[in-house]
Amino acid sequence: MMENNPAEEINKRFRKTLEFYLRKISYQIPKSPEIISVGCGYCSEQKVLSELFKGRFLGIDIDQECISHLKTVYEDDRLKVLCGDARELSLLVEQKADVIITRHPNIHQDDWKEIYKECHKITKPEGILITTFYLESEMGLAERYIKNAGYKVRACEENKVIRNKDSFLKSDEFVIVSTNWDYRSKSFFKRIFWR
Repeated sequence: MMENNPAEEINKRFRKTLEFYLRKISYQIPKSPEIISVGCGYCSEQKVLSELFKGRFLGIDIDQECISHLKTVYEDDRLKVLCGDARELSLLVEQKADVIITRHPNIHQDDWKEIYKECHKITKPEGILITTFYLESEMGLAERYIKNAGYKVRACEENKVIRNKDSFLKSDEFVIVSTNWDYRSKSFFKRIFWR
């Protein structure tokens, strides 16, 4: 049996990650959510999200080559892509999002403190932010930036879906799930979300 190529394997792993973390909180997400991928690259998550939800998907990336490629590859009227600077999200985006996804943010952008603030501005009051990382060392700084932006961090951990330490694929190894809403106690949140 032929093994998947690395890109297919990364997408498969990311799909499992999204399914796990989004389904845990799906009762908060509308059936047709507005989803934004910040730094979308080639939008591997778009296919996964379009299968999970009937909502609309907006991919934003500063790389015009990625955006041009996406416009020729995807023929889904629910997908819209924009070329733009994530530090100006609130100027680029007309509608607030239910779900915002950032993958490996520290690799692509130096100013994630500002970008998380911009993400928070375009997140609906009941919205969520899902961020994934290659390295555990990236999480501490990102968690601080996310909290300072106004989000409530609900999980900051090694990815519960991807546990194969021997794999050469190291994408999405660590996850931060944050919400725009608050609860009175952590135990209440854990009872609902992390069964």
